[in-house]
Amino acid sequence: KLSMLIADLVKRKWPNVTIVCGGNHATFDVKNVLNNSSVDYVIRGEAELSFTEFVKVRMTDENPDGITGVISRDKLQKNLYDETSPMLQDLNQLPLPAYDLLDMGVYRAENRTSVMLSRGCVFKCTFCINSIHKDPTVRLRSVDRVIAEIKYMLGVCKNINTIFFEDEIFPVRGSFLKEFCEKYKKHINIPFQCILYPHMLSEEKLKMLKSAGLIEISMGLQSGSQRIRNDIYDRKDRNEIILKEKTLLSKYNVMMYY
Repeated sequence: KLSMLIADLVKRKWPNVTIVCGGNHATFDVKNVLNNSSVDYVIRGEAELSFTEFVKVRMTDENPDGITGVISRDKLQKNLYDETSPMLQDLNQLPLPAYDLLDMGVYRAENRTSVMLSRGCVFKCTFCINSIHKDPTVRLRSVDRVIAEIKYMLGVCKNINTIFFEDEIFPVRGSFLKEFCEKYKKHINIPFQCILYPHMLSEEKLKMLKSAGLIEISMGLQSGSQRIRNDIYDRKDRNEIILKEKTLLSKYNVMMYY
């Protein structure tokens, strides 16, 4: 609703501006989004490459309907709205966010900022958008690319004292985790937070994360009832595993939020 309100306000002030909506909502509810007369196009799926092509085409006043994933009202009326921009398999091809072109103070209420190491999730919790995504692949950025982004960001955004890794599930694969922890500690070395799923954390992995600067883990439980989590939310965790991991986190003085 807020996005549609903003679209209406922008269109009212600048009636000739082109408004494009993307993201999960627009991808899976394209009809309702385009029913708003203020919205001109929807881009379904991961839009970095499609949107770049869209802008180039629009700058030449050509019709962007031929771009995969770009849905216009005309394509909607012809029932040609099922196509989706392909998922990016190589996340390293994306340029770093242009932090220097924005007033980052507007985006940060605290001395904390966020970064993502990956995209995707192997789980299909019924309350989550990932339950209807067709591709469960988790795609990782390279550790060097992530470190480069954080270094660049810290050079622009002053007074950052905490980083929140906003991955749906923080990557804890053995080789990746080891490389990340070593390079993060060496090159960044400021406290960080992340999100994990119950049963994914061993003591060995926690030791590495703690040494690298981990101070807090968010671990969604959604319900204190194992039956509800298992049977309704399709989360295959057990109460004893959650309690065991809470004890482990307390041992290493890492905060746990549910």
